[in-house]
Amino acid sequence: MRLRFLVLLIAISGCKALGPTFDKAEKPLNTRSAVFIYKSPEVKNAFQIILNDEHIATLGPYGYTWLYLEEGKNTVSIYEGWNRNRKKYSLTFSTLSNEKFYAKISTRGLESEHQTKNQHLFQKVSSNEALEELTQYVYQESQQVKY
Repeated sequence: MRLRFLVLLIAISGCKALGPTFDKAEKPLNTRSAVFIYKSPEVKNAFQIILNDEHIATLGPYGYTWLYLEEGKNTVSIYEGWNRNRKKYSLTFSTLSNEKFYAKISTRGLESEHQTKNQHLFQKVSSNEALEELTQYVYQESQQVKY
């Protein structure tokens, strides 16, 4: 019985991101901008976050993270799971200093003749939409920003 309880506890703890819940969008450093990235709960698998070809973070269920962006062009890419050869989705941010951006990983059903297939989306969202949704998310550490 104890073993079953321990296994259940471990399984449940892996189902949700661990970290502080979202409170507010931190102000970026003076010479940088920030992009806040979060993953909708309907997207089940982990996603890897890549900034300018460097692995920065892994997002699990109900997870969010943020990245600092240098002035100029920055490319943020994501891919599902752990295989870097999987399809990547990318967004490019042209930034000045001290800007905030928000991006969301979500899914949309595409219907064909006989089935519905989910397609992943990685898109910029408005600050109003993001700040309303982010209150249910918890921070997942990135290589740049550690709590």
